[in-house]
Amino acid sequence: MKFRVLFLKKRYIYYSALIILLIILSILFFLSKESLPTFSTIGIGRTIKNYDVTGDGIKDLISIDSINDKYKVNINSKGKNYTLSPNKQLDTLGNHYDYWPLRITFLDISRDKLPEIFTQASERGKAIQHIFVWDKDKFQDILSNTNNLLGFIDLHNNKTPKIISGNIGENDISMANYIFSQDKLIHYSNNYNSNFLGKDSILSFVKYVQGLPQNETEKPNDIFYPGLDGNALSAIGMLSASDSTFTFQDGIFMDNRCNTDGDIIEIKWVLNFKSISNKDTNMVKNYTLNLMLKAQGDPSQKHYFKISSVQISNKNNN
Repeated sequence: MKFRVLFLKKRYIYYSALIILLIILSILFFLSKESLPTFSTIGIGRTIKNYDVTGDGIKDLISIDSINDKYKVNINSKGKNYTLSPNKQLDTLGNHYDYWPLRITFLDISRDKLPEIFTQASERGKAIQHIFVWDKDKFQDILSNTNNLLGFIDLHNNKTPKIISGNIGENDISMANYIFSQDKLIHYSNNYNSNFLGKDSILSFVKYVQGLPQNETEKPNDIFYPGLDGNALSAIGMLSASDSTFTFQDGIFMDNRCNTDGDIIEIKWVLNFKSISNKDTNMVKNYTLNLMLKAQGDPSQKHYFKISSVQISNKNNN
């Protein structure tokens, strides 16, 4: 009987040690999760309190409004109001259009525990981008342009995170590259392959969507991952069934998964399209498509990154 009591005590000790170990591992896991980048978007008329963008340790109240059809982003921190003021070279955050909504992204690309603020919108048919950073007592606009593509890479590995600003044109996707260094945004040169992060697949997909519904049967199968699920085919079918003319507006992307060598093997792309009904040109909508691309085969081959899923996240009426 005594031996049995001793055995039970040892077993409890083992269980206790195992529980303590699991608690420690869980704490380390959640701490590491907090260091990972956050990727969110919010729309007009909304107020959120999910981010500390001023570095005071308190989540700030961020609101997005439209005044005289122009976007305004206001941040309330400890009772003080700050407005995202664009620089004089591009003195606008963009105009409000239902078919081309503002996208605002909070992402700690500098890895200083303070998220930078990225905005994308448009004015008179032109895309507009801005990057804002907190500088002691104000937000500085450190990059502004009329590019229609914004991207982030090397977020899920040990490499230096990078910002990509570019354009999706008729026959090519151009990209300019930036990194943060000593609190500054530094441009650097890099000659990317045509299949870099799925550039070739995305360009073919954009052309395919813009050709719907006439070219629905001419789906470029080489850009899609084998075994494309029914939801993706259903999303494409929904676009075609709308009997509309689609125009690409802007997009954003980021790496979603890397292998043990730090190489990107999965990417998330978000593409915005303007849709005008072919039956009634007064019916104008926005379609936001969420795409996931996976690597397959030889990295040097065409369409190395293939589209594995397609989802329609929203479609707004004008």
